[in-house]
Amino acid sequence: MRLMQFFVDCPWPPISGADIRNTLLSCHKGISAYCGVGLTQPRQATSKISVDYHTLPCFSGTNPWRNYRSELPICLRFPQRAAYEVDELLDAFQPTVVVLEGVAWGDILRQLKDRRVPTVLDMHNVESRIYQERIKSRTWFKRVLANSFGRRCLAAVKEADRELSRMADQTWVCSSMDESELRALGGASHHLIPNPIPDEKLLATSIYEDRYRNPVPLFIGHLSYFPNVAAVAEIGHGLVPALAQKEVKVRPIVAGRAPSRTIRNLASMGLIHLEADPVSCAKLLTQSGYSLLPIRHGSGTRIKVLEALAAGVVVIATHKAVEGLGLIDGIHYCHAETITEMCEILCELVASPNRALKLAERGRLFVVEHHSHAALQQKIANALQRFRTDTSTE
Repeated sequence: MRLMQFFVDCPWPPISGADIRNTLLSCHKGISAYCGVGLTQPRQATSKISVDYHTLPCFSGTNPWRNYRSELPICLRFPQRAAYEVDELLDAFQPTVVVLEGVAWGDILRQLKDRRVPTVLDMHNVESRIYQERIKSRTWFKRVLANSFGRRCLAAVKEADRELSRMADQTWVCSSMDESELRALGGASHHLIPNPIPDEKLLATSIYEDRYRNPVPLFIGHLSYFPNVAAVAEIGHGLVPALAQKEVKVRPIVAGRAPSRTIRNLASMGLIHLEADPVSCAKLLTQSGYSLLPIRHGSGTRIKVLEALAAGVVVIATHKAVEGLGLIDGIHYCHAETITEMCEILCELVASPNRALKLAERGRLFVVEHHSHAALQQKIANALQRFRTDTSTE
């Protein structure tokens, strides 16, 4: 099987949750040849990337995240040149199947259907839900100003989720919750492919009591993604003062790609310690005892939660941060909806490190059982089997 995969950011080295999911296919054992196509240059020398990777030249030197359509803000705007460049790549590689990262690639999906190329739409999120939550997160004044236009856009993004999920030969989702939501929109979901443990080497990280006496929390994520920016702002402006009132002086560690101005300002104010664009977060994960996730918006399942649990980090999070994963409060993680609650739980666990250790052990066991690479490789093999069958009967 020859597999070509389209994504926005080059996922090598994998840092964000989207990167980690995207790289899962490149190492699938059932693939004889792999070609990745992105809109950004690699963050390290191409010679260090172990796969065949290409960028679309028409996006050279631009920020693809600024090329979304104003009338359909979940889909990228592709110039006519992009269609020619995609055709050239298809002709050169001759893929058995093409996997696209989400509905942002709607125009390219239509092009592939016209060429009768078998396609998989890998929906990391139900984008219309994220768009709806983004609108709700605005101030009332901005919501009023954008009311009419916002309603039209929301109708358009729901239709895009519905239409494109049905257009692809297969649509993959990463949780049963997303599957239900997509079908409620009238869309199609063919396979549930959960998110993976990012780096299974983290399973070897030592779990010991002293690790959980350190109250400095860790937050890892894409630092331009608005739910993460809002969460880090809550940590900086809310958690740090709340802990200070308990005479616990900490600077939370925040790590991830492309930090927004808001996050850089928090760092300059001394409210957080920022690790911008790290090549790897493994060292941070192995040294940290806790991750606080005041996530209030978003969709999909957060790979960074799985990564933290695999590394033995105790997760203290909102329901939104862990939804779709099946984690049980008090068994695999600690649930808290407010910064005050997170502060209380963190202080309690620091004072009872043996309790934190047991949480860490159970959290790790959960991700091993449900999100190991071996389990997911089999799910992907089952999903791709249809394309092998179709090809063999032609």
